[in-house]
Parts: sequence; structure tokens; C-alpha cells
Amino acid sequence: MQDNNFPLKQFLEIPYAQLEEMNLRAKEKQQSVDSKQLEEEYRLYLQKEKKLKAVTLCFTDIEGRFHMLDYDKKYLLESSSNLTFDGSSIRGFTAQHESDLRLDVDWSSIMASVRCIWFRQGYYVCGCFG
Repeated sequence: MQDNNFPLKQFLEIPYAQLEEMNLRAKEKQQSVDSKQLEEEYRLYLQKEKKLKAVTLCFTDIEGRFHMLDYDKKYLLESSSNLTFDGSSIRGFTAQHESDLRLDVDWSSIMASVRCIWFRQGYYVCGCFG
């Protein structure tokens, strides 16, 4: 029998309409604000937002396939200039013997997205995880 009396962590929850507004503002800023200034702004937001636990970085490979890499928020903020991933699992990137690749964060292309977290007991929480 499952114990359903465990406490859920507090995750950031953003209504879809607000999420859409955030992304429209971010898109406008991409055109008018310097990338260094955007990096400072997004870093500050990530540092201040305590309910945001992880950040997903997305990219497409050479053939246009969409890929996502999840990073702990604190790790991302501390190591954003030295993020690595295994490129051998992405077709067309690198051979296995040269697969450790560095990832450069493009702060000017950041958008908010909705992610769902599934818990072992079958519960889930949806929220904005970056």
C-alpha cells in the first residue's frame, strides 16, 4: 500500500496566459536589449526565484531534431561557462571517443516553458522550469 501523506515540494506555477506574456516580452527584448544585459537580468531572476529548481536548455542537432538538457538551477548559475554534455548520444555531433562537449548558453534566446514533474507515487506537479 502506498503512503500518500508525503509533503510535496513547492514548485513554481505560472498560468499559461502569464507564461505567454513572459515569452512575448522576452521575444521583444531579444531585438532591443544587449545580450550581456539579458544575461544579467535572467541570472538575477533565477537567483531570486526560490520555487524554480531546474533549468532546461534546448537545442536542435544538425538534422533538426529537438534536444533538451536539464540542469539544476544552482549548478547552471555557478557553471554556465563550463556546462558539458555527452555529444555521442546525438547523431551527427561527435564520435564516442571525443564525445564530451561544452555547451554555451545563449541567454538572449531564453524562453519560459511548462514542464511536469512526476513523483514516484504517481503524483505530478506542472510548472515553469525555464
